[in-house]
Amino acid sequence: MPGFAAPNQKALVRYQVYNSPGYECPSDPCEAYWALPEIVNRTLGGCVVVRPTTPLSLDFVTVLPGWTYTVDSSGGTDGRVQVSFENASTGQRAQIRVEPGKTVIR
Repeated sequence: MPGFAAPNQKALVRYQVYNSPGYECPSDPCEAYWALPEIVNRTLGGCVVVRPTTPLSLDFVTVLPGWTYTVDSSGGTDGRVQVSFENASTGQRAQIRVEPGKTVIR
């Protein structure tokens, strides 16, 4: 069940962390969300779901075990959603930026 967290003061973001004892992480962190009417994107660190409103706005982030995320931009007046992920134990990083007509996943 998603919880609520305020990663910054700009957005209230729902999150799901797959870290329950005995939980087997799905190969696709977005598996449960593909049918949503929102914009759903998979990254190395998890899943980012964006409301397709004008302007765009961040709906929620799903994080894989070992990863943390930062909301760099939650949408709103700038019309851009950007989320950065980091895995402290491996040093891996990932980022997603969603703008009207353009999505960049790194």
